[in-house]
Amino acid sequence: MKIIVSLFGEPKDKNLLELVKEYEKRMSRYQEIEFKYFKDYLGLDNFIDKIKKSDQRIYLLAEKGVEYDTTAFTEKVYEKNLNSGIKEILFCIGPAEGWGKNVLEESTVSLLSLSKLTFQHDIAFLVLVEQIYRAVTIKNNLPYHK
Repeated sequence: MKIIVSLFGEPKDKNLLELVKEYEKRMSRYQEIEFKYFKDYLGLDNFIDKIKKSDQRIYLLAEKGVEYDTTAFTEKVYEKNLNSGIKEILFCIGPAEGWGKNVLEESTVSLLSLSKLTFQHDIAFLVLVEQIYRAVTIKNNLPYHK
């Protein structure tokens, strides 16, 4: 299974990007992960349309999305998709103004929230990647989560 994390624009904070790359490096033995950056809503919308298939899962980060603790995220998002034959999981961090109503009502997507707090996009990106890494370490019985 491959994980794709998409973000509007490229991260502006180079230090934060280095942390993301460090998680990517640590994860690479266990999990394929790719990052995609979109300059506009149309680019992401076109990308989502191309990958809408039964063997792919799309999670939009949204204020009204489902919140999980780390264990539930590991079980209900990571392991569930891993065990169900899903080929790709796409996590999308949307535009600052939020997702359009038509996107939020799309039946092929699930809404996910990292917290009731609002994060700047770069920080949300880092938190999401860290949680994916944490899920990978839990699934592979690595000591990181302890």
